[in-house]
Amino acid sequence: VFHDRPAVSGFKRREFEEKYNVEKIKVKVDTLDNVIPKELKIHFIKIDVEGAEYQVLQGAIGILKKYKPVIVFEFGLGGSNLYNTTPEMMFDFFEEIGYSISLLEYYLNDKSPLCRCEFVGQFEKGYNYFFIAY
Repeated sequence: VFHDRPAVSGFKRREFEEKYNVEKIKVKVDTLDNVIPKELKIHFIKIDVEGAEYQVLQGAIGILKKYKPVIVFEFGLGGSNLYNTTPEMMFDFFEEIGYSISLLEYYLNDKSPLCRCEFVGQFEKGYNYFFIAY
C-alpha cells in the first residue's frame, strides 16, 4: 500500500523516483468466478488493478463466456510489466473469447474496434491506457 499515493498500490511493488510511505499487507485473493454467485448475471465489469488485469480476467473467464459483460479496463506500461503481461496477450485473450477492444471514444461513437497492431501501438506509445472490451 502506497499511503502517499494509493492509486498505485497493488499486489506487486512498483518503484518510483520519489520516496513514498509504503506498507506491505496481506490480502485474501479469490477469483470473480468463485465470489460471484453463478446465477447472478453480470453486465459490466471495471478493472483497475495496477497491472494485474490479465489475471483478473482469467479469474472471471466463466462469467465472461457466459454473460459477455462489457469491460472497461486500464492497461498500460508501468503496471503490466510487473506481471509480464504484453498487449498481445491481452488482445489474444479477448479475441479467443469473442470480444473486441476499443477506445472509449471509438466505442461511444460507433467507430470500429482496434485491430491487434492498433491496440499494441496504443499501449507501447502510451497514447491511451483506458480501453473497453465488448
